[in-house]
Amino acid sequence: MPTGASADRGRPAPGQRRPWWRVLAAVVLWAEAAGLAGLAVSALIVSRHTHGWTSDTPASQVAVSEVVVYLLMAVGVAAVGWAAMTSRGRMWTPSALLQAFALVAAWPLLKSDQPGYRIMGVLTAVVALVGAVALVQWARHEGTHGQAQPRA
Repeated sequence: MPTGASADRGRPAPGQRRPWWRVLAAVVLWAEAAGLAGLAVSALIVSRHTHGWTSDTPASQVAVSEVVVYLLMAVGVAAVGWAAMTSRGRMWTPSALLQAFALVAAWPLLKSDQPGYRIMGVLTAVVALVGAVALVQWARHEGTHGQAQPRA
């Protein structure tokens, strides 16, 4: 078994801790997954408040499918967060893409004229930037394929 990792799964050897950048990247991804799950719940509540809980209109069916899509996205982001924590460098690219998409999602919120949307845009952008900083540290120290990088 290689020293420093258990069976090449990214788990630290006994007595060692995971690097902070990996933990931070995973926590940011899990926070984004929780935000998506919250968005799904709020979309369901708004839909049911607007259309009623027993409504069978096309608009309410679209809202239910929207909730399912949000929940699937939340599960996918949470899975990437779990994999970022447990695997070596294999999850760097999906994690980086998710942070880029979060920044893209933050832009229209930041440009809104409503203060509530601007606050959500700032929160989304800050979380995405923190995740991006963690990923840059990950790439500097471990590379994008899990190998330790030589110190220059």
